[in-house]
Amino acid sequence: NYDLILTPVSLGSDEIASIPLLTEPLKLILPADHPLATGETLEPSDLKDLRVLTLEDKHHFHHQVAQVCDQFGAQVLRDYEGTSLDTLRQMVVMGLGAAFLPGLYVDSELHKPDQLHVCEIANYPISRQHVLAWRYTAPSRVFFRQLAQDLREIVSTHLSDFTLVLDD
Repeated sequence: NYDLILTPVSLGSDEIASIPLLTEPLKLILPADHPLATGETLEPSDLKDLRVLTLEDKHHFHHQVAQVCDQFGAQVLRDYEGTSLDTLRQMVVMGLGAAFLPGLYVDSELHKPDQLHVCEIANYPISRQHVLAWRYTAPSRVFFRQLAQDLREIVSTHLSDFTLVLDD
């Protein structure tokens, strides 16, 4: 058991307390030479038949990407599942397909932007929520609640590109 976790998944449980910290956008990345790599947004119809790479299906992130692909007619490439976000990025650079990546990762890890094109889907924000979670009975629960509030302030101050979640 863990005392405290920071996770991009809401933990719906009667035994777990959680406080939302931020909602992180997911960005679509394409090889720089891809025909759709032209602007900051794509129309949802542009995703039809787009070949999309994702993490292995044991990851929650995989299922979120698969839902988006199903909704817009994109193809999830099951033959090339990544084991990490770095693997996905490298597979996109090699031209194996497109990928959705978390905005924090995109902002911190894409050091060669000339090889990749980053965009979003017009009028369809895709995001995931990060929470701080602990057992309701944890001895340090008062500290954890204060830590969550402190983290929310840090997010508000330093990550203003991401939506801060204000309600508990």
